[in-house]
Amino acid sequence: MKKPIRFCAAILACSWLFLMVEDVSASGFFHPEVGARSIARAGATAIGGDDLSAFYVNIANLANVDGTNLYLACIYDFFHTYYRREPYQDAVRNSNPFDPIQFAGISSDFGLDTWTFGFAVYGPYGVTNRWPTEGPQRYNIIEANAIQVYYSLGAAWNPTDWIRVGAKASLVNFKLINYYGFSVLGDRNPAFDVVGEFSAWTDFVPGWGAGIVVAPIPHWLEVGFSYLAPFDVVVEGKVKGDLPPLYGAILGYDVYEDDIRIPLPYPPIYRFGARFIYHELFDVEASAMYIPWTRLPYYDVDFENEDIIADFKYPLEWRDTWNYRLGGTYRYNKHFRFHGGVGYEESANPPEIAGTEADRRIIGTGLTMSFFGMDLDLSYTHIWQEDVETPLPGADFESELDDGRGRYKSSYDALMGALTINFERIYKAYNGHEPW
Repeated sequence: MKKPIRFCAAILACSWLFLMVEDVSASGFFHPEVGARSIARAGATAIGGDDLSAFYVNIANLANVDGTNLYLACIYDFFHTYYRREPYQDAVRNSNPFDPIQFAGISSDFGLDTWTFGFAVYGPYGVTNRWPTEGPQRYNIIEANAIQVYYSLGAAWNPTDWIRVGAKASLVNFKLINYYGFSVLGDRNPAFDVVGEFSAWTDFVPGWGAGIVVAPIPHWLEVGFSYLAPFDVVVEGKVKGDLPPLYGAILGYDVYEDDIRIPLPYPPIYRFGARFIYHELFDVEASAMYIPWTRLPYYDVDFENEDIIADFKYPLEWRDTWNYRLGGTYRYNKHFRFHGGVGYEESANPPEIAGTEADRRIIGTGLTMSFFGMDLDLSYTHIWQEDVETPLPGADFESELDDGRGRYKSSYDALMGALTINFERIYKAYNGHEPW
């Protein structure tokens, strides 16, 4: 009886790994920007950021945020994902209409001329991707939850008009919960599917980042660089499979469960950019981001009960990525600023590797309204993703396991609102020291 049990467990492990490639790439390898103005400019704020999204993009830009500020923001991601089973069997769309991601921060210069300090809590990734339980996509994904939260403390220094520098220390927390199905008999009947679950989490992991912006021609031209240091993450959790009655009777198992541990060395992130400024009327920025995903060549999978499944290394074959942004801001008057931008982002999964992720094209727009010492930002971005096919890695299982072969079409919309409350400006406005 141990042989079919080992086979069932191995199928569970391989199915889970396939899903993890998809889900982690969906929430980790695609880098949606943080902050309403950054989203409106399609991420082109590596040099010109002037709100607390500087914590994520370039901490040196914290020096652009004067006074004492409270920043509250929320982004709603709307998914439009379509899956068609190949050879054609059925088609389905994701079942969750949207997912929110929050951001909160506070900063102050404490009356100092050249220093700004701040603290922020934000989640560049915190999405749920949910599909019908018995849909044709179930052999790839039923539900995926990926949460990554940063707690960052930062400081920036701008001693002159031609330079600003910043640094931050962070604690990062990860949590992954995935559900999926597979059919050992390859019958494509949901009544005979095994429902798999993977759940893992980490303790807080320390990290840090730094940035610099230099103005060769102050008030006209700025260039800059930011760096997010790599950090080592170890996710620990469990893999579980709920067997239907038929399989349970054959194997003597109703549930297969084991503890699992996987080190995930997270790569560094490099951002570069240049910004042209015209008389405080408008600015245009071009920036690029480089992420060496090949730092993680494989998953080193460690099971607690090795008598069922031996530890193994799962090759990933990911590639390093370059991502590009072009955006700007037009200052209509002291109350209204309009933003816009476009971007292109490479996927860490090359086309020949299975997964639901592909290269993306991004367009964003938005505005900032400033009244009574407060800024209200409203932003919108649309993301197109190339179609991808999803065969199961490891053709050896193809004759025994429904491999979820199909085609994904997907796009995303994101709406974000942010409120910045500047306490000094509010005081001056309500005491008549400056126009509203």
